[in-house]
Amino acid sequence: MQKLIFLLLLPQTLAIVPFLGGTDVVAYFSLSPDQPAIIGSPTYFSIYTSTDLYDDQQPNYMNTTFYFESRENLERFEEEPEMYLPAYGGFCE
Repeated sequence: MQKLIFLLLLPQTLAIVPFLGGTDVVAYFSLSPDQPAIIGSPTYFSIYTSTDLYDDQQPNYMNTTFYFESRENLERFEEEPEMYLPAYGGFCE
C-alpha cells in the first residue's frame, strides 16, 4: 500500500522524465543550425518548479527536470532559468 501512495504523490513532488528527452537547453544557444542537439547527463540536473497562473484560487505547481552536459551549463541555467526555458513550454513550431 505504501508504494501506491508514493506513486500518487510522485508527480507533484519530483519530475523523473527529463524535459525534451534530456536535451541541454543551455548548450542549444551555442549550436550552429546544422549541429544536432546535445543530450545532457543525469549527473548535472536541475528541477525547475513552475506554477499554473491560470487559476489564482489554487495554483498548480509543476516540476520539470532538466539535464545538462556540464556543471557550467547547469550553473548558467540556475542563475537565470527564464533565459533558457523554451517558449510556450517547448510546444511551439
